[in-house]
Amino acid sequence: MNEKRKKPFYKRWWFIVLVIVVIIGVISSSGGDEPQQANTEPEEVIEEVVTEKPEEPVIEEEEPEEIVETLSQKNAVRKAKEYLRTMAFSKSGLIEQLEFEGFSNEDATYAANELNVDWKEQAVQKGKEYLDIMAFSRSGLIEQLEFEGFTTEEATYAVDQIGL
Repeated sequence: MNEKRKKPFYKRWWFIVLVIVVIIGVISSSGGDEPQQANTEPEEVIEEVVTEKPEEPVIEEEEPEEIVETLSQKNAVRKAKEYLRTMAFSKSGLIEQLEFEGFSNEDATYAANELNVDWKEQAVQKGKEYLDIMAFSRSGLIEQLEFEGFTTEEATYAVDQIGL
């Protein structure tokens, strides 16, 4: 029963000294005239920069129009990428699929235009997908690809590349 009770750490001398040092450090770094002097110089620099900016408004106006993208457009682009990773689509087929997912025609069209897609290569991939599951004549596969939304040029290119 002669156990010596330990003091809690916050009542020990080293902790109290540490707290005092931290408080002194905070007070010395936040108070005084130095921050006011330091603020005087940046204000002058800011004024100089502001006087130089009026020469650049034309460039600033053009860039935001290209960069500005709504959340719905971003999501449509993201969804379009997901679809194109799993299967081939024609441009119109991709737009229809995005509309089926609930995107507006404007957002779906934006997504299809925003992506750098080789639609002829998509037609080749789609043609191969069809040939993997059933047989087609040359004209039959062209018709099927056109039904999927590919242009006649894209469908013919695909069939030529496949060798049918």
